[in-house]
Amino acid sequence: MMGNLFISKVRVKLLKLFFLDISKEIHIRGIVRTIDEEINAVRRELKNLERASVLVSEKRGNRQYYMLNRKCPIFPELLGIVHKESGLGSAILNNIDRMGTVLYALLTTAYIENHHPSQYDIDVLIIGELNLKAVSSVIHEVEESSKTEIRYSVMSEEEFTFRKKKRDAFILNILNKHKIMLVGDENRLLA
Repeated sequence: MMGNLFISKVRVKLLKLFFLDISKEIHIRGIVRTIDEEINAVRRELKNLERASVLVSEKRGNRQYYMLNRKCPIFPELLGIVHKESGLGSAILNNIDRMGTVLYALLTTAYIENHHPSQYDIDVLIIGELNLKAVSSVIHEVEESSKTEIRYSVMSEEEFTFRKKKRDAFILNILNKHKIMLVGDENRLLA
């Protein structure tokens, strides 16, 4: 989908590189090695993304480092697009039919920032009438390909509603932070 939305495949690769690890700061040669594209094309697209305020750069010694501009007005939208198109978000959306009736699926702040300050932080929450074996299989496939443990929680709509009404700390921690909704409407989730 992103390849159809954005004309430049180099730009798509750059967006994925930065938005799948939002803390990434990387110099041009490192970017070229990572995305395996010609240096002139990479430079051109970095300049385009910098002019669009998506990236910012900083000179350190003789190297120019690039990182995401979190103040970019479209930062949340691009973050959502990239995560729905790649990685865990894409795996969930591509396998939604085999996972049962998914009412809500969301990626948490802990996953987006790759930072789990608490042992209770999870990466993804899936709510509905679920086929637990299929959900586990999808998560396991992503863990295998990314070489990263995915922390996830699944629950029925009834359990979620009960825990939300009881102001369960685990649920409130997820709901009160930034999230990327893969399935379902955030306003209904929070209501």
